[in-house]
Amino acid sequence: MKKLVVSEVISQAWELTKKHWATVLAGLLIIGVINVVISMMLQSKVDPQLIQQQLQGADPATVLQVYMQILSANSAATFVSSVVGLVLMVGFYQLVLNCVRGKGDFSIDAWKQPAGVYVKVAITGMIVTLLTYIGFCFCILPGIYFWGRLQFATYYLLDHKEAGIGEAISASWNRTAENGWTLFGLCFVYIGIAILGLLCCCVGVIVAEIVVYLAVVVCYISLFDNANQQPAAEPSDKQEYSREESSNYEK
Repeated sequence: MKKLVVSEVISQAWELTKKHWATVLAGLLIIGVINVVISMMLQSKVDPQLIQQQLQGADPATVLQVYMQILSANSAATFVSSVVGLVLMVGFYQLVLNCVRGKGDFSIDAWKQPAGVYVKVAITGMIVTLLTYIGFCFCILPGIYFWGRLQFATYYLLDHKEAGIGEAISASWNRTAENGWTLFGLCFVYIGIAILGLLCCCVGVIVAEIVVYLAVVVCYISLFDNANQQPAAEPSDKQEYSREESSNYEK
């Protein structure tokens, strides 16, 4: 299994940023704009003061009914916003994968995933988040280590759309076995890049975000794509002798 080198990962991510920054930025802008539009559309227009005035002197049953309606509306808005956010992020991950693999042209096809993939990505994300949170409960560092080992499950599902949730999580954990501490260190490098971006105003933050997204995928490609490439077997001496003998016989 290939050993990751922090400097090489960041160097490759930077070169990819210079080449594909416009494509990745377009994906981030789409996510940002759509999220803002959805948030504005689903934002409650209810004035709390008006509600309070209307409920003054009302019987308890009426008060409970009004508050249940407000809670139901807010819950529906949150659910719709979460679903839209999931679809947007899954497509964005596919877009970044395409960039690292040399298919850097922006395409809406990145967001055209089977419905089952979105469901599995959502459940996988919840499981990874839960495991990471458990790690944080035992101290912050274990949580960072768990996230570093499990962060590739989503990308695995995008590459293997028929794979199950357990298979994706296991694949991410197993393929990172020899690079766990390197990935752990990379998490702190990502934090450093983000801080550096903050020091360079808004433009620096955007560039830092693009670099980090590409760096994560560079690690995924290095660990998973290379593992699937099996070198061609070299013929043994006995095989060579058999070929020569067969050739002489034909002559």
